[in-house]
Amino acid sequence: MRVTSLTGRLAIAAGALGLAALTTGLTGTGIAVAGATSTGTAGPAAGSAAAAGQPAAGTAGAGTAGAGTAGAGGAARADRPAGVLPPIPTKITLGHWPGPAGTRAAAKFYGYPYPHPPACTGGGKCVADKWAFYRGQCTSWVAYRLNQIGGISFSNYYGGKGRWGDAVRWGRMAKKLGITVNTTPAVGAIAWYSATKPAPDGHVAYVERVNSPTSFVMSEMNYDADNGFWVHTITKATGDWPTEFIHFADRSPQ
Repeated sequence: MRVTSLTGRLAIAAGALGLAALTTGLTGTGIAVAGATSTGTAGPAAGSAAAAGQPAAGTAGAGTAGAGTAGAGGAARADRPAGVLPPIPTKITLGHWPGPAGTRAAAKFYGYPYPHPPACTGGGKCVADKWAFYRGQCTSWVAYRLNQIGGISFSNYYGGKGRWGDAVRWGRMAKKLGITVNTTPAVGAIAWYSATKPAPDGHVAYVERVNSPTSFVMSEMNYDADNGFWVHTITKATGDWPTEFIHFADRSPQ
């Protein structure tokens, strides 16, 4: 269950009451389109992002890979691009969409293939995605982004040494497979949040842009435990800095 931090979640409460503009400088419906590539600067932080969980993928549904799930046999890095990938122009749409509006926005602006998943976290029916995670969850979004932008066939079985499962397990699994895990943000890396008392399942998000060693833009799903979607700036100064970054497929700055 996602429990938000005290500082950033005050903004969420305001955004949920009509998607009002946030302190990021978002206007109108709470959407600001930044025709930026993987470099550049973002507006001030839109609050903070804490950890959100995903129900264990070992339960019925996500335990069996659906059509299109990538096989995970062989070496952990067998299907990873060698070194740093070439830059890809990326149009970043900043915004904050609570609840069911989240997956619809992710589909509209980023092509996420599940615009209407059930609210799995709150006790609703969980439906597996094609990467064997649950639709609408933070892990599903990151799996999608890694396949779409990262260029790797990532799934819940990636690496062949067991399921990645809840976000809280990802840091340990990555280290087990020899994937670089450190405290340095990079475009294409995964912002990983370990377990906390209010959020025992952890959280993962995708690093869209790096502004500096202490500021980056990330996209995250299910931040509100209701399929919400948020693309915003995280800084060390405003809090909620990730525990570590998992470097599946970093990209060069544009």
